Amino acid sequence: MRIDIRCAADLVPVVAANIQRGVDQVYRAHQGASASTVRTVLKRKFGRAIGTTAIEVLAGCISDGNTPVIMSSSR
Repeated sequence: MRIDIRCAADLVPVVAANIQRGVDQVYRAHQGASASTVRTVLKRKFGRAIGTTAIEVLAGCISDGNTPVIMSSSR
């Protein structure tokens, strides 16, 4: 299958929305849990789909009880 890379920018909002849904699920289930627990859950949920730095930031945010918001920088 071939993908036209010119359309990749159109996928950014879709991917961001999918990641946001997953992060929201983790937040609802694990807000206030230790950062290491949240990190483990995020790694299990996203695998390598998001980077280690993003997982660390999200884990800290969720552990602190703050709702993370995923934003695309393409706009």
